This record gives sequence, C-alpha cells and structure tokens, in this order.
Amino acid sequence: MKNLIRYLFGRFYFVKFSKILIYKGSWSKGLFHGYGVLKHNDKSTYQGNFRFGSKHGYGEISYASGFKYSGEWKNGHQTGSAKISYKNGDWYQGFVKNGIRNGFGEFHEKSSQRTFKGNWNNGALTGEVQILSDEWEFIGSLNNQNGRTKGKLAYSDGSVYEGELLKFTRHGIGKFTNKSGNKISGFWVDDTSVNFSTSTDAHGFQWYGSLRNLKPHGFMKVKLPNGQKYDGVWHNGNLQEAFSIQKNTHSKPVNQIH
Repeated sequence: MKNLIRYLFGRFYFVKFSKILIYKGSWSKGLFHGYGVLKHNDKSTYQGNFRFGSKHGYGEISYASGFKYSGEWKNGHQTGSAKISYKNGDWYQGFVKNGIRNGFGEFHEKSSQRTFKGNWNNGALTGEVQILSDEWEFIGSLNNQNGRTKGKLAYSDGSVYEGELLKFTRHGIGKFTNKSGNKISGFWVDDTSVNFSTSTDAHGFQWYGSLRNLKPHGFMKVKLPNGQKYDGVWHNGNLQEAFSIQKNTHSKPVNQIH
C-alpha cells in the first residue's frame, strides 16, 4: 500500500521519503525511477533522471551556496559531459569523472578572466593547452608547477612571442615579433628587458646587445641594411656615443629602435 501511494501521488506531489529527503516523480519497485525532483534538507535540489534509486542519465543539482552541476550521471556519480558553475563565479564545461574534471573541457576563472582549454586528468590540465585572456592567447604546455612553461603567446595587438615564460610573462630564451614586423630574440629577463639580444626592425637594421624597455641600452653592435657596422653606447634607445665606424656609406644610423 505504501508503494502504491507513492506511485499514485508521488508523481504529482512531494512525498517525504526519509528524514532528509522529499521526492516528486516516477517510482519503480519502491525506488526513484524515471524523471523526478529530489530535495535534501541541506537545501540542495536535484531534478533529472533516476534508475532504481540512483541518479542516472541527465540531471541538474543546485545548492544554496551557488554551486550547480548540469550534466550526465552514472549510477549516482557525476560522470560524463557536464556544465559546472562554482559559487565563486568560476565555471567548467566538458567531461568529468566522479565530479572531477577528467577528459577534454574548458575552465573559466573569474578572478583572472582566463579560460583554460585542454585535456584534464583527475582535475589537472595535462599536455598542450590553450589559455585565453583579454590580452593574449597562449598555446603550450603547463607541465611545470613553479609557473615556468614554454609556448606561444599571441597578443591582442597582433604581436607574437614564442619561447620560455614565467607566469605568462616573457622569461628565458625566446623570440618576439611585433605587429610592425620588428623581431627580438635573446634571453628575456622580463617582458621588456632582454640580454644577449638580436634585434631586427622591418627596415633591416640590426642591434646586438641588451635591451631595456625593448630599446637599445648599454654597449651594442649595430649593422645597417647596407652592411655598414659600428659599435655604440646607448641609453633608453638613444645613441650616446658611436665608434669603430666602418666607412663606405653615406647612410646615417638611426638612434632608436621602433
């Protein structure tokens, strides 16, 4: 009789199933089966499919804290394709296993406004990944846990960097090409300082030495497009003193890298 009452009225009204659960939906053999809505005393609500008492198939569960899972379930576990919204504003869309990111998916971090795309293994990104932000797009690996990595940064202004990075800033050996076609390669101390650099602008001028604020700084060797070479001392992109000039041209050296 108890099961009959549940079968007849549980589909239309919430029926108290236990001290912590109330349910409205389909039944089979005294168990939740088919589509239903299940409310817990912790104020969480599940609405979706069941199979003999377990969440199975597509379903959504939401909590008062703001956490929400919408996706596939397997024998009571959050497993399959899903969209997860976290209480801090982050979200994930992709595959999960037992509620943990596993397989291909993308994760958006609200605090940094970055989106991480790639393959996940037990909650961690592995192999080559793609990261999107307002300023750049990164493609590379995240295998190093101390913030060091290697890959390609394509900036929103059209410039590109390929090489080593530290917390997504240029750090280590790499090559940078700006939107005008100027190229800088060498050992990057940070985003704008480069040691042992080779710089070539779109007109064919070449500088060999150190850069500060992406400009020649200190002693540098310069080669002009016509083959003329000279050494010089620079400060913040301005030539302070030139010497060892090789004769043979009427061309004038530029005093600033663009």
